[in-house]
Amino acid sequence: NRAEGAERAAYDAKEVSEDAADDAVRAGFGYAGLLGGTEAKLLLRAVCGGRTYGELIRLTGHEQVNALRSFTQQARESADRFGLTEKHLENIETTNEALAVTATAADDAARVTAAARLARREADAAFIKGARVSNKILTALLPRETLATLLPRFERRRASAGE
Repeated sequence: NRAEGAERAAYDAKEVSEDAADDAVRAGFGYAGLLGGTEAKLLLRAVCGGRTYGELIRLTGHEQVNALRSFTQQARESADRFGLTEKHLENIETTNEALAVTATAADDAARVTAAARLARREADAAFIKGARVSNKILTALLPRETLATLLPRFERRRASAGE
């Protein structure tokens, strides 16, 4: 179904964006940690709500976006950007905003898929109900031999011994 295909494509794009955002965080925090040592790592952890950068990049979708937005805003307000270079900070911001877009698209696609599945189930239920009524009317009006020639025959599923 088209909705499911679009959802898969949106999810794949989100995964690519998450990987890019993770790489940007890894590079920036790694650089700051190398230059500033344990003190810089502890500062970054405090600024990120007690999360290490490993915990930060394990977040997904909007949760990661919000955490990184908070971090980058604080880094912009800090005189030394918490030890990150301007290039690292820009890369984190850019990849994070791309993740925000793809995460929203994936969420929207999931809602469209769920709505399509619900509509399909409702249509199937309506068809089955209509078929039952039609079969009851035909059964009441026509003899069995005529029905056998008009209606399709379906074999019953038989459970195998292993099921």
